[in-house]
Amino acid sequence: MLCSQMKVLFVALCSSMLALHVSSAPQMDELTETLQAELISDKVREEMLREKQEEEEEELGGRQRLMRRHIRFSHRERKAGCRNFFWKTFTSC
Repeated sequence: MLCSQMKVLFVALCSSMLALHVSSAPQMDELTETLQAELISDKVREEMLREKQEEEEEELGGRQRLMRRHIRFSHRERKAGCRNFFWKTFTSC
């Protein structure tokens, strides 16, 4: 008799916990809000990443232009206004 009462009590306890668990599940409105928030955060993250990549490309482009400008001329040609001829060699300023 005690064993059957324990079984009934156990089943009642499990069913009450199941009902409590189901009632705490997210409602449709909460689920929609959560999904919208995740979608917005993903869009913001993608936009920030895209902006950062564009800034890096602009920075690299400036460096490459500067390097191209300096590579075109040799060291002597870059300092053309600053060279002096002294005893068969050029001296730096």
